[in-house]
Order: sequence, then structure tokens, then C-alpha cells
Amino acid sequence: MPPDCLAHQVRHTSPSTADECGERYCTALHIDTNQGGHFRAATVLLYLHDIEHGGETRFPLVGAAEGSEIRLAAERLADLGITAFSPSEDIEWPPLHLRKPLLDAAEAEGVGLCIQPKAGLAAVFWTHTPDGLDKYSWHAGARVPPEATDGKLIAQKFKSLPVQWRPTRKADAVRLPVELSPPLGLGLGVA
Repeated sequence: MPPDCLAHQVRHTSPSTADECGERYCTALHIDTNQGGHFRAATVLLYLHDIEHGGETRFPLVGAAEGSEIRLAAERLADLGITAFSPSEDIEWPPLHLRKPLLDAAEAEGVGLCIQPKAGLAAVFWTHTPDGLDKYSWHAGARVPPEATDGKLIAQKFKSLPVQWRPTRKADAVRLPVELSPPLGLGLGVA
């Protein structure tokens, strides 16, 4: 299999306990370059069954104003090379003052974009742009509530940047070529 064709994954998320849902509604926020996915360019999430409440994928930066606290926090985290973090306020790195705007936005109703799992629904989003890492592609899964006894089931497919488009030096930023970029303003699609 070519290195840019990563195998798809089927992921199951078990229901959270009531206590876990009470602590923080969202799990770890991340950009899909985490866990060794440095060259990931796009992600497809295919929801395999319905969940009435909870379990949604949350994109807290969608619609955030230029220069807003949440956008500045996202930029600062990405500039530090941080592409994932825990919602726990007990951890020291990255500092809470950098994480808190994103955590609060991911938890808030009516902020950003929330995609509720519905069987057959797909979300497609990009991790890189022609300018480099998309610092606004942070997202998190909301906890699956205890009443969703089957949990959450998704098929996930990552598409990495083809080898011929990857930087040849480690110091160079990974950039999505214009030829491979989504139309302007369409960095996230739901079908």
C-alpha cells in the first residue's frame, strides 16, 4: 500500500459514566497530525449508527472571529508544536491559560460546529492548507452518555500527503499544494 494510503480504522467508543460526563463533556482536543500523523492532509469520519444525544464531533473554531481569544490560543498552541492535549486541568503542559479557551469553546453549546452521529453521515476535513498546518482544525469527540448503551461507532480514514508533495528537509513546513486544496472556504464538509 502506498504510504499516502493509510488503512481505515473502525473505532468504537464506549459510553462514559455519569461522573465522567459531569467532569468535562469533551475528550482530548487535537489536530489530526497527532500520534505520528505528521503528513496527514485530510480526514474522513463516517458515522455508522445514530446517537440521539452526545458523542458528537465538535470543531470549536468554526466561525470564530479573526483575532478572537480562541483563535489566538489555537495559533499559539500550534506554533509551539502542540497538536493534542487532555481536558484535565490537573496537567501542567500545555499551560491551562493556553488550553482553556479551546476547552471552554468545545464545551459550550452553540459555539463552532457540532456533528451529531447519524448512520451514513460523513465529515471530511483538512489538516493542512497551502500555508501549512491548519491551526483551526482542532476538534474533539463529545462523551457518549451512559444511556447510549451501544456506544459510538465510526469508520475513520486518514489521507496523507503524497510522497512527491512532502518536504525534503525536516525543517520545512508541511504544506498542502494548491492543486490538492479544497475550494476556498470549504475546509470542512459534511455529507
